[in-house]
Amino acid sequence: MFLAQRLQIALAQIGIDWEIRVQGPKQGRENVGVQFEIKALEYASNAYELEIEIYSPGQKNYQDGIICLAATDLSSLERGVNTLIQAIQLAFATFKEDIASLWIRDWADTA
Repeated sequence: MFLAQRLQIALAQIGIDWEIRVQGPKQGRENVGVQFEIKALEYASNAYELEIEIYSPGQKNYQDGIICLAATDLSSLERGVNTLIQAIQLAFATFKEDIASLWIRDWADTA
C-alpha cells in the first residue's frame, strides 16, 4: 500500500487525483488507472514490467488508459513504481498533460 501512496503523492503534485482501492483480480479493469501485480515473470527474478496504455486527463473513461506494473517481488515493484513516477514526471514536464504509451521490462543484474 505504501507504494500506491507514493505514486498517489507524485500524481497529486502534477494535478492528478486518483484514489487508492484494493481490487481483486476477478473484478476486472473498469475504473482502474494503475494496476500493481506481483507474479512470476519468465525471463528473470528481481524483475518488473511496466506498460502504459495511452492516457490523457481529458478522457472520460479511465479504462481507456491504464498503467500495469507487474513485478516478481516487492523490491522489484518498488523499482517499477520509481520508474513509473519518473516517466510520468518527464511526460508532464515535456508535454504538459499526456502520457504516451510505453512498455518497459527491467531486472536487477545480480551476477
